[in-house]
Amino acid sequence: MDFEDGPVNYEAFDAKEDGVADGMPAICKAHQYANEHGLKVQDKMGPGELFLAAKISREHKLGRDSRIINLACGSGTTSVFLAKLFDAQVFAINLWVKP
Repeated sequence: MDFEDGPVNYEAFDAKEDGVADGMPAICKAHQYANEHGLKVQDKMGPGELFLAAKISREHKLGRDSRIINLACGSGTTSVFLAKLFDAQVFAINLWVKP
């Protein structure tokens, strides 16, 4: 897989956006690849929340012992991403989205 200097995209790692398939393993692989090669990740709408979560995780060295709170988490995509990628404890809450 070669992205040269361009951003990594989720589709290259077989992420499906069909509302049924679990795309999180592919998203995690895309971010891992990007981190290993010093590249950015870009989804269809721009860098998005997962790019920002990956950037924060690198800066703060998140891991298994991390506890993360995500207020105003929306649908919780970032929370699930961080929990799965780092095996961290994540507490997410949003007033407008039902669990």
